[in-house]
Amino acid sequence: MKILLLFSFTIILLQPLFAQDCYVFRVDTVECPEVLEKDCPDMKFLGKNVSIKMAQFYKVYTREIDLGPPAHISSMEIDKPDLYYSIKKLSKYYTKSLKKGLLDQHEAEKELNGILEKCIAIYSQETQPIENELKLAGNPEEILSVFNKITVE
Repeated sequence: MKILLLFSFTIILLQPLFAQDCYVFRVDTVECPEVLEKDCPDMKFLGKNVSIKMAQFYKVYTREIDLGPPAHISSMEIDKPDLYYSIKKLSKYYTKSLKKGLLDQHEAEKELNGILEKCIAIYSQETQPIENELKLAGNPEEILSVFNKITVE
């Protein structure tokens, strides 16, 4: 039992060493769901285009589940939570950077929009290695480096 525990702990510690340099996904078509402007999150610092793309991202990665009787309450289920929460962290990071004047508005919109497009495109693909890397990423810069490794063809 001790050997098994030691082996699994070693594998977890060595996981960053096995990270890939690049993730290439071949996607034939990307279906972006239609969203209404009223359904878009309020992102006044990041602009309308990012707000629409973020709403599309939310629509792809989440779904409502009706819990049924007796409560009749609906709940939200998140697919690929590591990707989902990493995008939420990046959104906050870009918003704070724009508020502080550390980033150019156009550059921030372009970067976040590109990341959101990648996430929507790879939704149906096997993304477990990326999710493992995102689990280990501690700050927005590390998350950005993981997303910069993704190439969609």
